[in-house]
Amino acid sequence: MKNCEVMDEKEVLQEVNAVDVNSEAAMDKYLGSIGMFRKPVAKDGSCLFRAVAEQVYNTQEKHIDVRHECIHYMRNFREHFEDFVPKPFDHHLYDLHNPKEWAGQVEIKALSLLYRHDIVIYQEVNQSPQNVTNNGFKKKVLLCFSNGNHYDCVYPISFEKNAAIIQCKYLSSHISFVVLQSQSTNLQVCRFCLAIRLACK
Repeated sequence: MKNCEVMDEKEVLQEVNAVDVNSEAAMDKYLGSIGMFRKPVAKDGSCLFRAVAEQVYNTQEKHIDVRHECIHYMRNFREHFEDFVPKPFDHHLYDLHNPKEWAGQVEIKALSLLYRHDIVIYQEVNQSPQNVTNNGFKKKVLLCFSNGNHYDCVYPISFEKNAAIIQCKYLSSHISFVVLQSQSTNLQVCRFCLAIRLACK
């Protein structure tokens, strides 16, 4: 009976310790091994538009604009998209106005043509990414697809390091301004600002 219990415990431990090849942790490990990293995007119906906005406009804040530009483009060139939508096309576009509405392959095709970026998607661990659009554009949008409906951004690790330095310098310069303009003599605030300035040098 003890051996049976130990065996069951071992099986459970193996299951717990085994890395799910489709998990985010496994994907992050794989991307790191090839010099890339996954930047998480909010898990909502706008994740594709957020990820594209960040890589086209350098900010996710424009995700609503990207959604509307996509809808407008699809409406103007409906002959390229209508056959790939299972429901009436105008109804699909109407639904797409809802920020909670998920987007998929048809919208990816439209976004690629609209912004003249080919879209490359990492989906499987230890497998090369898929060039889901092959329009011959030099610029690329790199995405990671998971859970059957979610998109995150993918960048080279060098991008993360450079972005951190730039943001740190920006923050450092603004902290100097805030401290100089502030009437506060709060010692903790001053120490915090000084620590950030020193870390950013």
